Amino acid sequence: MYSSLHFLIYTGGYRLLGSKEFSKEISYGYSIELFFSLIPLLFCQSFNNTSMIGKPSALQNICVIIKLFSLITFILEIVLMIIEIRLNLKMRKLKVKGFEKPTEEERRRKWSRCAGIMSLVIMILFLIVLILSLSLSKGRLCEGKYSLSLGVCELCKDKNCLDCTGNPSKCSTCAGGYFVDKSG
Repeated sequence: MYSSLHFLIYTGGYRLLGSKEFSKEISYGYSIELFFSLIPLLFCQSFNNTSMIGKPSALQNICVIIKLFSLITFILEIVLMIIEIRLNLKMRKLKVKGFEKPTEEERRRKWSRCAGIMSLVIMILFLIVLILSLSLSKGRLCEGKYSLSLGVCELCKDKNCLDCTGNPSKCSTCAGGYFVDKSG
């Protein structure tokens, strides 16, 4: 059971675990996701948008907005989970049947198969989506007058250059009335 927890935390599947039995593991998953995924990616997206020359594209602005909404929904999800865990603890204190703290053996018997299957299904779905997206994508391409340089589309150095694919300093196609010389 515990060997599958890292897959569940990596993919977000820890949310599917029972809050009565796995409150600590769920809180670890939320903490890891918040501090190692959500906040750093929001900062990366924001810094990338502010460090680029010119205005960010509509797609980049939408990405930042989506990341902010993800952070808001994540916070709401944490609040709801805290409320649920507190209610579970109150029910335990009131000795309501079904809310007793299970022993480690009972917890393993109940959840080991389920956690293993969940992590396997989630990882298979993750791999399928990854393989499909990689096979369907055309790779990173830049439009005319731009060249892909270290993963970023850079404007061609020469203003009369129409195509500088591969190197922004070397022109391969020039505007009308201009010709490519030996240096590009």
